[in-house]
Amino acid sequence: MITLFKSMGIIIFGLTLNLAVSAPQVQAQPITASEVMERVDNIPVPTDQQLEMTMTLINRHGDKLERVLDVKKQGEDKSYLLFLSPSDVKNTAFLNLSHENRDDEMYLYLPALRKVRRIASSSKHKNFMGSDFTYADMGDRDINDYTYEMIDRDSQLDGQSAYQIEGTAKAPREVGYSHLKFWIRKDIFMPVKIEYYDLSRDLLKVQSNKQFRQIDNYWLATHIEMNNVQTNHRTILEMEDIRVDIGLPDMTWTERNLRR
Repeated sequence: MITLFKSMGIIIFGLTLNLAVSAPQVQAQPITASEVMERVDNIPVPTDQQLEMTMTLINRHGDKLERVLDVKKQGEDKSYLLFLSPSDVKNTAFLNLSHENRDDEMYLYLPALRKVRRIASSSKHKNFMGSDFTYADMGDRDINDYTYEMIDRDSQLDGQSAYQIEGTAKAPREVGYSHLKFWIRKDIFMPVKIEYYDLSRDLLKVQSNKQFRQIDNYWLATHIEMNNVQTNHRTILEMEDIRVDIGLPDMTWTERNLRR
């Protein structure tokens, strides 16, 4: 599914819709919304990756709060975040372990208490550390949690041709949103914009993936903005010092490592 880390770690192979055929000519069937989302979901990601992320929180008055994190990721299933600064959040750590057939495991280490707290399923839709991303946004969503409809197969966004697709949640209270709207670039099958709608079907927030960088054979989003239109609060994520396929140790993904 299209999550924060999926957006950060998608590989682009330059997939295109080449509909050229030989005689006798056969009318190709237009790609469906579900097929587009399956292509996005199936694009591989690095085996693992490590990067430094600057998280900037901007309130409705324009005041900024900047945080720096060390981020580690394995595939789409495991992620580890360690806050490096400022001092009030330094050494706070978050671990997410995604599972297919059961609830994700999410743990938060609070250095002031020297305790690891497991995030309950009932809290997964709360905002992560004052940002505009929820705990659930930090994990991996199942593509089958939504049904998809093609809204516009010739949408334009920032000069790029894109598919505009609406995903309606099968169980809105479980996923935290009534529906989502995606803009998927046609040439690379990568999301460049996602709109999130609350349970009352009102627009809640907008995610924009603004910059991308090629590292080895991977294209990664390096500038992501999430704008909560209801609170006028924004979160900007900027990624640098990115390394991929580095062979992170298994202990990275353990509760014990949170306490280190």
